[in-house]
Amino acid sequence: MSLFLRCTEGMSEANQAILEEASAALATVVGPWIVAADWNISPLVLAESGWLKIVGGILFASELATCNGNRYDYFIVHKSLAHAVIGVQRIEDGGCNPHWPTRLIMRGDARRFAIRKLERPPKVEAILPHGPSRPHPSYDDVFAAAHDPSIANAAATAWYTKARQEFSELAQTDLSHKPIQFKWASAVTKVAKPWTGANRTSCMWRALARRADDVARLLLRTDLRTSEYAALGGHLAQSFSAHLSLARSSQAQQKDEVHRWATALDMQRIPECKTG
Repeated sequence: MSLFLRCTEGMSEANQAILEEASAALATVVGPWIVAADWNISPLVLAESGWLKIVGGILFASELATCNGNRYDYFIVHKSLAHAVIGVQRIEDGGCNPHWPTRLIMRGDARRFAIRKLERPPKVEAILPHGPSRPHPSYDDVFAAAHDPSIANAAATAWYTKARQEFSELAQTDLSHKPIQFKWASAVTKVAKPWTGANRTSCMWRALARRADDVARLLLRTDLRTSEYAALGGHLAQSFSAHLSLARSSQAQQKDEVHRWATALDMQRIPECKTG
């Protein structure tokens, strides 16, 4: 993400609104992200605002000034990707007076690094079973041991065991308590998606829109080469079958709309591209 905060205003109401919009957009991103910006505020001011905690980011800035005597141009990296950052450089020959461009240097093998993660217990769904509930287990021994520090750990384990027993009966599946376990996993938790909130259907329509842009560009020209005629014909022909890249249930939902869209696009076909 690229940002520009209003200059000479500090953490003004307008700049706070920009940061709020940015945090809302970052919350929809699947996977790690990087924000590069001309913040027009110092790293210290941004850190003290609490915005980094809201978005879950780590600040990386050059030790050198990037705008006159200030450090305004720096990066915020998602915490799951921060381990891959090597450093930030100021580019001396950028020619962007009064700013110096900055470069974020990162490792190319970020997903190779593994960290120890606590295995989460199974999720307890908020769905009650049909019929009356079974009698609850007794917690008397847990309460009796609660005031004895020497057996606090045993009391906690007993509580988790009984509670998980109740959860298992509610969910009608095995949610029993298990000892704490750790596992090795990639430090980068998820692979980032190219578009925010993307799914197969939205990707299909983006591809169709890209084809339409190319069709419009080619139709405006009068000196098309043979290869360009072929590309134009391919765009128009393949638009009718774009929905076949979706799951079966989605194919049925999108088929009619795709055909109407492709037919409207095909009506713009020039005679030399028609195949009869």
